Amino acid sequence: MTMSMWEGIRPTGTFIHHMGAAAVLPVLANGKILMVKQFRHALNRYTLEIPAGKRDSEDEDFLLCAKRELQEETGFSSANWEFLLFVNTTVAFLDEKIGIYVAKDLQRESNILTWMRRFSWRNGNFPTCRS
Repeated sequence: MTMSMWEGIRPTGTFIHHMGAAAVLPVLANGKILMVKQFRHALNRYTLEIPAGKRDSEDEDFLLCAKRELQEETGFSSANWEFLLFVNTTVAFLDEKIGIYVAKDLQRESNILTWMRRFSWRNGNFPTCRS
């Protein structure tokens, strides 16, 4: 992409299109925030994050995406959702729009820890399925 700037300067650059994502601030009954520990290869370390993920399509509702990510990543669901804000975090080269929601009155839908025990971890990084 070529951009027009001041004094006739015309730099070129690459912009990445992203279909968007949703993130959830899950509030437990005691007021603490439920977070997910994930290994991030770009950083070569684990991070603590709120549950989040990419929308499945450009027309997927941000709230539906947030609900899915909360259940997939934590095993919890909620009937009490509040929209917080939209953010664009890396605007210099990426158009990703993230819808952030607060979820309260969490209900355990599945025991994610039981599911995770089905995996064996190599070097703390890669899961391999074991039946």
